[in-house]
Amino acid sequence: MNDPSYGKTMGSLLTLSELRQDLATAILAMGDLIHLIGRSDLAEQLVGAPQGLSYLDNMEPEALDLTSLEAAQAMERLYHVCFEPKLGMKLDALGGDLLMLEGLIGALPSEFPGEPVNLPRTKERLRRLHSAGWARSTIAFMTRSIADGDIDEGSRRCWALTVAEIAAIAQMDERSVRNKVGPASRTPLRSVPHPLGMSRLVQVDGFEAFGWLIGRRMFRPVPLDPGVFQKAVASPVDRHHLGMVLGILGWSNIGPTNYLAKRLGWMVGEVEGWIKHGPTKEETKARKLAGLLGLDPDALAASVVRLGR
Repeated sequence: MNDPSYGKTMGSLLTLSELRQDLATAILAMGDLIHLIGRSDLAEQLVGAPQGLSYLDNMEPEALDLTSLEAAQAMERLYHVCFEPKLGMKLDALGGDLLMLEGLIGALPSEFPGEPVNLPRTKERLRRLHSAGWARSTIAFMTRSIADGDIDEGSRRCWALTVAEIAAIAQMDERSVRNKVGPASRTPLRSVPHPLGMSRLVQVDGFEAFGWLIGRRMFRPVPLDPGVFQKAVASPVDRHHLGMVLGILGWSNIGPTNYLAKRLGWMVGEVEGWIKHGPTKEETKARKLAGLLGLDPDALAASVVRLGR
């Protein structure tokens, strides 16, 4: 169990093939452990095959049928949602899949004496996937809140992402992300007050974190349907809400702020200002931005003229 990579968060990219291999090996080990306590019937039910002397000795992980295990299917769905998102992807099952994966992580033993099975590595990889899943779930909630105009302080607290979640969804190590977080504007990511009794938990505002994540090479946003935001564009809460709508749509469907600026022919600072502080009273620019984002140009222009700086 002396794996030199254990404890180094995000030392390598999570891949689905490696997760399958690790999980299959861990399940074989669990089958052997269950057999040792005298429940061969449960071991055979878990693995789906008679044991013989030892599952680990007699079966290759690739031979294990993971399709019959609900937790394995939850793991696969979470992987696709986190790292291979597509337009229209259903996120309704995220909560159930996260609970299923959490139960699986808790059920896996921490070690298997005498066998070359790296269970700590398996659990660490599954925890990373779990953190990525929570990040995706939080971002999805934030997106719905912005579309619905639910952007008060209480809602924004629910958008907060931890350093571990940001690192996991971006396939980065936690230390690299933590170095970007600070309480002031000197760092790219601004920390927010931690929940009561959780002083060691470092969190970042979800909207700010999303804008930063868009520029990370391995992060994949879920493409958004502009139609979902038409009501928010026509009747925004205020200009800051309108800036959030433009930011979440532009980042998700076009790319980082500098990409948006290039497509619009604007200065990067102009785009940043529209997103962070709300748009300025420039109808022509509003119509051009609406065309790029697939929004109703008349509705956006009217809101910009009414609420702009």
